[in-house]
Amino acid sequence: MKRLLFVLFFMSLWQSVFAYNYPAVAPSGQTLYYNIGDGGVTVTYPSSSSYWNGYSKPTGDLTIPDSVTFGGTTYAVTSIGNEAFKNCIGLTSVTIPNSVTSIGSGAFSGCSGLTSVTIPNSVTSIGSGVFSGCSGLTSVTIPNSVTSIGADAFENCSGLTTVHFNADSCTYAGGSDRAFYNCPNITTFTFGNNVKIIPDYLCYDMDSLTSVTIPNSVISIGHNFQSCDSLTSIIVDSENGVYDSRNNCNAIIETATNTLLTGCRNTTIPNTVTHIGNFAFAGCSGLMSVTIPNSVTSIGESAFAGCSGLASVTIPNTVTHIGNFAFSGCSGLTSVTIPNSVTSIGREALKNCSGLTTVHFNADSCTYAGYSYPNTYSAFSGCHNITTFIFGNNVMIIPNYLCYDMDGLTSVTIPNSVTSIGERAFENCSGLMSVTIPNSVTSIGSYAFSSCSGLTSVTIGNSVSSIGSDAFKNCSGLTSVTIPNSVMYIEGFAFRDCSGLTSVTLGSGVDHIGDDAFAGCIHLRSIVSKATYPPICFSGTFVGVPSYCTLTVPCGSLPYYSVQSPWDTQFPLKQEDCRTEYTLIVESADPTMGYVVGGGTARNGDTVVICAVGNPGYRFQRWQDGNTDSVRTVTVTGNATYTAYFAETVGVEDVADGEGVRVWSYDSRIHVVGAEGMDVNVYDMLGRRVNGKRKVESGKLELTVPAGVYLVRIGDLPARKVVVIRS
Repeated sequence: MKRLLFVLFFMSLWQSVFAYNYPAVAPSGQTLYYNIGDGGVTVTYPSSSSYWNGYSKPTGDLTIPDSVTFGGTTYAVTSIGNEAFKNCIGLTSVTIPNSVTSIGSGAFSGCSGLTSVTIPNSVTSIGSGVFSGCSGLTSVTIPNSVTSIGADAFENCSGLTTVHFNADSCTYAGGSDRAFYNCPNITTFTFGNNVKIIPDYLCYDMDSLTSVTIPNSVISIGHNFQSCDSLTSIIVDSENGVYDSRNNCNAIIETATNTLLTGCRNTTIPNTVTHIGNFAFAGCSGLMSVTIPNSVTSIGESAFAGCSGLASVTIPNTVTHIGNFAFSGCSGLTSVTIPNSVTSIGREALKNCSGLTTVHFNADSCTYAGYSYPNTYSAFSGCHNITTFIFGNNVMIIPNYLCYDMDGLTSVTIPNSVTSIGERAFENCSGLMSVTIPNSVTSIGSYAFSSCSGLTSVTIGNSVSSIGSDAFKNCSGLTSVTIPNSVMYIEGFAFRDCSGLTSVTLGSGVDHIGDDAFAGCIHLRSIVSKATYPPICFSGTFVGVPSYCTLTVPCGSLPYYSVQSPWDTQFPLKQEDCRTEYTLIVESADPTMGYVVGGGTARNGDTVVICAVGNPGYRFQRWQDGNTDSVRTVTVTGNATYTAYFAETVGVEDVADGEGVRVWSYDSRIHVVGAEGMDVNVYDMLGRRVNGKRKVESGKLELTVPAGVYLVRIGDLPARKVVVIRS
């Protein structure tokens, strides 16, 4: 027992002085130092305080063994510890055995003489700064077993020109502290045929990289290729093979200033890709067209941001999410189609796409298209040249902020499938002139059409139950608005400062009208309320509305309004006409012989003018009640039918019995005979004389007049005769 305690004490003392358990000579002749653990042996440095100071650093070509024997037990070498060979500048090459699964942080950092390293296909993790400052390295191969590469792993490897990246499923390559930071001379970066993921920042800021081939196995391209100033092409290996970079290549071309040159301009992403990562093609301003395959379900943040040359993009009907700024600054885009699969569009996803004129929005159930805090960041922010915005026939939701500030939009058709219009959906669309909200819509969100100053006509469907606050605020071009019976709530400020509004009709269902709902409507002259009981009004509902604006209320409801303020105190009350309304039917007994004018609905006691007109060759004869006046005024006392009868024209009609004067119509003229020396005046049905005073001479007078109905007066005869002239 005492011997065991002594051994443990000795080992503890040993480890406090030294960083290793056991030294051994490597197969290549160098002395190496090891720590023994439960899972195997870790290669380390000799001194816990000064690394290799005072010890002989390994030099030349080093081969690390796959196992060591200590105390009669053989241990596998499973890892190379942190800073194990730090600043061993005499090392020229290193061969790492297949037993090693991890290489610790800074393990070979500062080994400036190292020109070659072999990383076996057993290593899964390469620590941060592992080869930092290894300026002599010219080539490195990352095996397919690697799943993680630490930050700055190859930082300042200034001699590195070639990287072979075979890691099938590596998900991390240093993040923003990228694995190949400041490796300015890498000209060749190849991917193995089984690589699935190109992790973020793997190929970032590689100034000398000119060409990259992405294999068909890749399913995700992270934030990469930005600031690769010499990059002339990215060739995507599709199912049909690698495109010729001289013809229809799939390429991204950048200059030293991150603007793209002419040449390869079209990119087809292979159908194995399921996600286009953040910043994947950001800043590729020469990229002209992109075809995204049906395998892609999401487009990451800023994926194509700054691709100002992009003129065409096809988003497949598999994409559900378009990230923030995804196509921001794509000023070359003129048209875009949002497929019905999309459920969310990130804020400013198409910001400042100044060339965009047409949007086809087919997203059936998209619930997000930007947000508002403290400013509004809509998906199409800054797209002032959009003139056409077409909704698909199955769109159910117009999400918040969708068409915010589209001042070039002049008209929009909302399909019958839409059930809700979101907040600020069309705010500041100052060019919008008319809107019809279909019967399918049940709610209009706050600020939905606020400041649409060009809006002169709005039709609100009869399924809308609420109109949100500020929904039509500052729509100064509106002159009249009818609120359907389905609306119960008109929220505060809904029509505030609609200074052009002269008349408002409130449906019978309106129950609440919010604060300042119609405040500032300084030209409002008429409010017609269909509600029997007055809606509840909050403070300031009609502030600024002239006091002489008339409030008309339903028949029989005046006492209710008189009792409740502010209706009876703010505006003169007027009750709708309570008289019974009747229907007058005016018809021709034979439409081939003549036609009638007049009829419709009128209230009891009203007078209505009706008229009968004969067709060419026919004349009015009488009404069914015996009245022979072709133009007559009737008083409404109930529902009635008036039938006009016509007869064939014989050519002569008496003006007055016994006077011998005759008048008739023929060949678009009025003929008068037997009235020698008499004055003849002809009047139209508005009482206007259509001829100068004419005297009948030589026994006959002919007057040519336009087709119509006329009153002929001859001399002082009391009789009147209406003559029909038809061309």
